[in-house]
Order: sequence, then structure tokens, then C-alpha cells
Amino acid sequence: MSFERVRIADGDYVKWGNLVKAWSKGTTPKPTTLDEFRSQCNDADIGISIPDYVSGVEFVQREKETLLVRLPSSEMIEAAEGMLETSAYTLPRFYKDRFNADLHVPASQRLDFQAQRIGDYTITLCM
Repeated sequence: MSFERVRIADGDYVKWGNLVKAWSKGTTPKPTTLDEFRSQCNDADIGISIPDYVSGVEFVQREKETLLVRLPSSEMIEAAEGMLETSAYTLPRFYKDRFNADLHVPASQRLDFQAQRIGDYTITLCM
């Protein structure tokens, strides 16, 4: 089983991050519908691809005193694990641009690297 993922155009991660920060700070109202979400991304000139199976948008904002553990869907993890058995692990280009490094993940390390990224994603604060 394979799932298309939400994708941000490589050159648009700064604009995307700034929009996320504006929602978080309350300087831009959070969209309440997927159409509003698309419109705000379009207004911010963010190239975003949202799969057809996505039908809504939900924001979860925690206070610093609460540990929020974000869990990805089991279907998405299983699909990624299946894909990683035969396909390269891809990272956004800004990692290469920032660290000037080869981002190739050897096949024998893909599932461990995926686990590291998921683990980091679930609890990382905004750094």
C-alpha cells in the first residue's frame, strides 16, 4: 500500500515555515477548511501538493507545559516501510543546501533512519 504525501516545493520551505510560525503566533488566522488552507498557501506563494484523500485540516497547538506526542497514522508508516525496502529515502533539498552533504541513506539503514526521524518528529520543540 502506498500513500501520496503532502509535499512542499523545495524552494518554498522558508515561506511554508514562516506561514506556520504566523499561525502559531496568531498573526495570521488559522484556516478552518482545506480550501482556506490552500488559499493561504497560494497567497503566500507556497507550492504545496495535497493528495486527493485529504479532506480537512486540523491544527494542534500545545502549551510549553504539555508534552505533545504527534503520532503519524499507522497506514502511512506501513506504506513508508514498504517503500523503503525498495526505494531511496528522500529528504528535502534544504538539508543538502544547509549541510553540503550527501543525503543518500544506504538501504540497510533506511528503516532505522525512518525510525529516528519519526521519533524526532513526535516530540521535537520548535528549534
